[in-house]
Amino acid sequence: MKKLFSLGLVVVSAFTLAACGNEKATKQSGSSNSSSSNVTSSFKNIHNKSIITTDKGTLSLYKAYAGPSYDDNNKVQYDVILTSFKVTNKTNKELSASQISNDTQLNPYALHDGKYDSLDQPIVLGSVYKSNDEKNSNNYNKLNSAGDEWTNSKILPHKTSIVVNPNPIVIATSNPKNEYLKLEPVQVNKDSSFIDTKNNKLTFDKINGQNVKNPTDILN
Repeated sequence: MKKLFSLGLVVVSAFTLAACGNEKATKQSGSSNSSSSNVTSSFKNIHNKSIITTDKGTLSLYKAYAGPSYDDNNKVQYDVILTSFKVTNKTNKELSASQISNDTQLNPYALHDGKYDSLDQPIVLGSVYKSNDEKNSNNYNKLNSAGDEWTNSKILPHKTSIVVNPNPIVIATSNPKNEYLKLEPVQVNKDSSFIDTKNNKLTFDKINGQNVKNPTDILN
């Protein structure tokens, strides 16, 4: 697969975006995770693959598609990345991908004026694909469905499924080393003591992916 950014993707600053969470991607699946003194969630690089490991299983980065999003006039506004994971349930219970990840999400940070700033992700789906636009409403609906699958579809015990992370990631810098994904709780005020702070980041230069015309093709 080609490295992301190798084809010179259009880069638009994401620091001016008004962003907030996607409701479907942040709803709980019916179970809560209590914090623990034992670190359970972290990134690991196994055989050159980026893997999130938790006490419930693993989420191995499978595919990453980068490409344009569109405004109301079907003009390119900024580039985004969509990712999918091979999610393995290592418990004896049926769990969703969200539950296996300990209800965490990958939030992007980018270098801006000499410091790393949060991009306030996940961004609103409607700002990436307009639901009231006939051409892009299909993409909007696809991501909504992906959000349902991520949070609600159960993976059988000791089985693996490929699941798409429903949150688009804005590309905010032309240098992939200056932007990274950080493993954080879905709920802003949630205790994050279960996350290994020494291994909770993945810089964009470690992501292998493809530049495509339509990132939602990852859902096909």
